[in-house]
Amino acid sequence: MIAYHVVSFSENTPSIANLLLEMQKITGVLLYFEPKQSIIYSKNPDEIVYISESESDYTIAQYSRKINYLTGVTLFTLIKMGGDFDAELPFWVNKPWKKVKILFYFLPREINYSNKENYIV
Repeated sequence: MIAYHVVSFSENTPSIANLLLEMQKITGVLLYFEPKQSIIYSKNPDEIVYISESESDYTIAQYSRKINYLTGVTLFTLIKMGGDFDAELPFWVNKPWKKVKILFYFLPREINYSNKENYIV
């Protein structure tokens, strides 16, 4: 199953570089972007976010019903940067990795959509 999360922007869509800087402030983790594969990744936690950018939105692909840490932080950061995403994210998406990592796999990792338009399977 592949799910896509769409975060739309009515005005200036932030650059990947600015997105990474904001995410690093939240996570406390060094992040990388691989443009050929359209992925954001880190080594600790060892996770990948599949992301694509268009003129007015970002789309994040997910291969599981539960989101990983970087996917949650990416969605939270895009919303914080002015994006529109009509869903409730887990409470931990704005926390640094070192505070979350001990209990991460026991935490709720579901996204609760109030509008299914942002969730495409």
